[in-house]
Amino acid sequence: MWTCIKCNEEGEDNFDVCWNCGYEKHSNTPEEEVFEIESKAVDSVKKYLALRTISEINKIFGWIIILVTFIVAFVLGQGSAVAALITIITGVLIALLVFAFAEIIMVLIDIENNTRNVSK
Repeated sequence: MWTCIKCNEEGEDNFDVCWNCGYEKHSNTPEEEVFEIESKAVDSVKKYLALRTISEINKIFGWIIILVTFIVAFVLGQGSAVAALITIITGVLIALLVFAFAEIIMVLIDIENNTRNVSK
């Protein structure tokens, strides 16, 4: 009998894989697995740095759009409340589209990363 170092279940000597969690008897130690997972995370952050930068720039641009929208709405609000309201609604919708584009980039990067991890 042997004890799985991952889930502490006992396994038969003639089996090399834990029946409970699927951990291999002669696999890395948990510390080595943590290191491997952390190194994969660091590698995934290094990947697609340009796309990640574009995503962050889009988020900043979205906040700038919102700020400019409210400044313009305040100036227009002096003359017409309807024009200010239309400006706010339009600006917020445009900012939401910019934020959505930034998040779509991050989702696509995550999908690629998860696909790569599953295929290993």
